[in-house]
Amino acid sequence: MQGEVSRYHLTELLPEPFTGSSLHKKSKPPPLAETWRLPLTVRPIGYVSNLYPEPKAVPKNYKQLISKVIIDGDFEDGLHRIEEEEKIIIIGYLHQARGYNLIQERSGRGPEAYGVFACRSPWRPNSISHTEVDLICREGPVLTVRGLDLINGTPVLDIKTVLPPEAGG
Repeated sequence: MQGEVSRYHLTELLPEPFTGSSLHKKSKPPPLAETWRLPLTVRPIGYVSNLYPEPKAVPKNYKQLISKVIIDGDFEDGLHRIEEEEKIIIIGYLHQARGYNLIQERSGRGPEAYGVFACRSPWRPNSISHTEVDLICREGPVLTVRGLDLINGTPVLDIKTVLPPEAGG
């Protein structure tokens, strides 16, 4: 029904392995079309370290800013050979963003209104950021990057490589 929220444990959504016995039948999982409504859990892989304690402290021309991304030791092996990349994408959680408007002014574009999904606003339904940066160097679990628009202490959710234009797709 509209307005109702279904909650399932992950094990209820995964296919059951065949054990030869039908004694342990579980409830029927929701139809695939409904799985997008399920709550998600993410675990940060690290955090940002720089001189900017709050969003308004980050200069408008952040493309030249140097930051460090410090990766938790549990995930350091995932950085293997990342230094071969010139550019990477940092996906962060905007932990100081509170609330959002679906329609808002777009920074640098005047008073015209835009939908939140047509903006880079930090005030979003899921407070997730995506920034392409230059990878300067890696020293163990620490990445030094240029062009990150996140503040000190921002949780990092993921890192991805940038596909060059010639990769197509």
